[in-house]
Amino acid sequence: KWIAQDAPTRAPMGAIWALEGAAGLSIRRGEYAAASTFVQRGLELARKSGALAAESRLLTHSADIARDSATLPKSLVLVNQALGVARSAGDVSAEANCLNWRAWIENRRGDIAAARGSYRAQLDLQVRAGHLAGAAATEADLAQLDLSGEGRAGAVAAAQRLAEVRKSLGQDHGFALAQTDLAWRLMEQGRHAEALVQAGLSAAYLESHGDRYYASWSLAATASARQSVQGNTKAIAELTRARQFFQQTGDEAGLAGILYRLAGVEHDSNQFRAADADYRKALELYTKIGNVHGIADAYDAIAVLYEANGQYSQAVEYY
Repeated sequence: KWIAQDAPTRAPMGAIWALEGAAGLSIRRGEYAAASTFVQRGLELARKSGALAAESRLLTHSADIARDSATLPKSLVLVNQALGVARSAGDVSAEANCLNWRAWIENRRGDIAAARGSYRAQLDLQVRAGHLAGAAATEADLAQLDLSGEGRAGAVAAAQRLAEVRKSLGQDHGFALAQTDLAWRLMEQGRHAEALVQAGLSAAYLESHGDRYYASWSLAATASARQSVQGNTKAIAELTRARQFFQQTGDEAGLAGILYRLAGVEHDSNQFRAADADYRKALELYTKIGNVHGIADAYDAIAVLYEANGQYSQAVEYY
C-alpha cells in the first residue's frame, strides 16, 4: 500500500523500507522473482537517495536470493558488494551481517579457511560493538568449523551458550534455530536421544510459525537423531517432508543436502534403487552449484552402493 501511494516521490526512505520488507517476506515465501523486483526498485531509490546502509541491506537480499536459487558464485559477488557499501556507510551491524553471509557461502562451497576468516572478522566487530547475542552466534558458527577432537566438545558448549543467550533475550525464533544447531552438535558426540528432543522442539516451533525453510533443516536433524534412536522408517518420512519443503522454497543447495541424507537412510534400509536415484539427484545439484565436497561425497556414496551389490567395476569408476 505504501509503495502504491506514490511513496517513492513523497517519502523515498519510507518506500525503501517498504521494499526491503516486501523483498524479505518474498524470499521467506520462496517467491524469488517478486523478491528480485522489490530489490531492484529499492536499489534504484537507495542509490538515487544516497542511502548507503539501505543499499547494503538490499544487496544482501540479492545475495540471499542468489543463495536460495543455488547460484553461490553470484551470491558471493553480491555479498562482497554489500560488504563494501556497508563499510563505506560505517554501518557496523550491516558489515557484520555481510561477513556472516559471506562465511556461510564460503562454508557451503567448501572453503573452510575463508569461512573461518570471515567469521572471525564478524566476531571482532560484534565484540567491539558490544553485540552479545550476535557474538555468541558467531562463536557457535566458528566452533562448528572445527569438529575434530576437542573441537566437538567446544562446539556443543558454544551451541548451548548460543541457545541460552537467545532464550534469555526472548528471541523465540533464534532460540529454535539454536536448538537445531545444538542437536547437530550433540549427534556429533553420539548423544542422539538428547539431540532428538532439541531438534523435535525446533521443528515443531518453526513449522507452526510457517518457516518451512528452517523447519526443513530441523526435520533433517530430527530424522538423523531418530534414525539412531528409533530406526529408519520415521526418519525417511521426516526427510521426505524436508525434501518437499526445500522443493517449495527453491533452495537447490539445501535440497541437495537433504537428498544426500535421505539416500543414506534408504541405503541403510536396503532400498538400493531409491538410494541410487537420490544420490544421483544430489550429485546433479552439487555439480550445478559447484560444491566440490558434495560432489566427492556423492561419488563415494554411489561407489559404496555399487560395491555392496557386487558391481565392482562400476564401484571403482566412482571411487
